[in-house]
Amino acid sequence: RKNVVLYYCEEYDIMKVLAIDQSSTVSGWAVMEDEELIDEELIVLTGKSNRLFRLKQEVEKLYLKYNPDEMLWENLKGSSFGRGKKGYSNPDTTRVLGEVTGVLRCFAEENNIPYTEYVPSTVKSVCCGTNDKVILGYYIAEKYGIKIPKLKSGKNKGELVSRKSHRFFNRTDAIALGLCHFLKQNKR
Repeated sequence: RKNVVLYYCEEYDIMKVLAIDQSSTVSGWAVMEDEELIDEELIVLTGKSNRLFRLKQEVEKLYLKYNPDEMLWENLKGSSFGRGKKGYSNPDTTRVLGEVTGVLRCFAEENNIPYTEYVPSTVKSVCCGTNDKVILGYYIAEKYGIKIPKLKSGKNKGELVSRKSHRFFNRTDAIALGLCHFLKQNKR
């Protein structure tokens, strides 16, 4: 952490975080200091073999490059992903996302990096006061100057992205995790 002295002589810690919207194929990541976005992109894992190991390698590269003070990711317990009327409808999806989260947790603990998990609904409500993923994505894109892609084909060609535009939302969800963290920290 860098210590900054504000003009009224109060010491203030500037914290750098690495926020990850975890997935077994395309994970969004963002590095932020306070509410400022430093960098963001995607970790794209192709092929079926060694995905978890390759995810760990990519996270390690990000850690070495940016040296964050803390890591953030989604807490899957509060996620409605794959949920049917009687609970989670796709146990394979739940298992795979649990494995991915385990890689992140193991990496953080192995390197003594503090980490925080946020329930997706908390991130949405803290950042923009709604529980709508699309509204959150558009809000983050506008706030941080991220281009909202338009659909390239189909009957809705030329319209703005929808829930099915995973790569865009993986990026904006990671940024939203970081923003949520700092907004919650500042309320304390």
